[in-house]
Amino acid sequence: ALGVADARGADWSEELAEAVGVPLEKLPRIVEVYARRLSREGDGAAAGAFKRSARLALQSIARWVRPSGDLWIVKNKSDPALRHGYESYSFHSQYNLLTAAALATAHRHADDSVEERPCPAEIGGFALAIQPAFHKVFANAGGLYLEIDTRADAQYNPTGLLRIHRRGVQPQVSVSDGVSAGATYGLPTRPTRSLALGPGWRGADGVWHSLAAHDGTVLPDAEVRIGHESPDRVEFSVAYGGGLRGGATQVKQLFTVTPFRVEVTDVVEGPITGCRQYFPLFATDGERSTSITMAGRQAAVQHPDGSRQEYGAEGEGSALVRLGIPEPSRNGALDAAYVESATSTMRCAIRPIAPGESGSGSTR
Repeated sequence: ALGVADARGADWSEELAEAVGVPLEKLPRIVEVYARRLSREGDGAAAGAFKRSARLALQSIARWVRPSGDLWIVKNKSDPALRHGYESYSFHSQYNLLTAAALATAHRHADDSVEERPCPAEIGGFALAIQPAFHKVFANAGGLYLEIDTRADAQYNPTGLLRIHRRGVQPQVSVSDGVSAGATYGLPTRPTRSLALGPGWRGADGVWHSLAAHDGTVLPDAEVRIGHESPDRVEFSVAYGGGLRGGATQVKQLFTVTPFRVEVTDVVEGPITGCRQYFPLFATDGERSTSITMAGRQAAVQHPDGSRQEYGAEGEGSALVRLGIPEPSRNGALDAAYVESATSTMRCAIRPIAPGESGSGSTR
């Protein structure tokens, strides 16, 4: 619903990803070409959806225009000279020029007589798994969108719930990606841990493990089961097995997505001695910092533009504990909090809140 490319590998976080329409395949004109073609074929609804997608992508790019008129080529606002989040082949000039070329090509193919119609990202009512090629799960209910990496490539991403986006909410504060301790892109310091929204557990030896720290080298494809699908509610589960460490034999996550909130239940099976649920907290984009507040089993992250993400731990467990160590990420830095329990099942609710909306306990 935000026109943002998915959190896949290297190019997703560069502005080219939105400009080309399909990241990595380098097809800058795809959405405008299809809008024009489908309109000529008489399919106005599909043509309008492609046109809407093109303009959402342009709006996403516009958020990253620097005061000088060029772009931050990676979705953080650090000085480009620091190369924060850059790949070895990424340079400020090349990606600005490539994005400009892609947008110019899209403009040449655009047909402004095509009327915008709602696109699938704004309507939702679906969940889908893309395995084994991309080991991803996507879900959307009424424009609230999730992305999960089920077998992460640790050079880029952690395993688990990477992204929660909702229309009108600043996409970084509602979390666009996690932290990978194995990241190979440019960062000021190396992360000390991997972070994603998901469970952790303590083995019999007292050592803590997390789902986020397990990658595609040890995990087989997850088992994804999709239940209810409608624009008002989507329900599905993701079960991980195979190479889990610390005595865990299976980790299962159950998701309920509505247009206003996400409910997550984490279940860790096996001879473990404790369980945690981790909540990534967006700390800074390199230019502006957020305000992070915690009270009991609730946490909130407030962006300077008024966007807000609220987390609430449900069921049994301790008060939230803040890590207090911002970990460098592609988008800037993430702090985190966790709740701990002696049980093997933990539940939480997450609400991305747009500026001007009510929060603080609304169950809508």
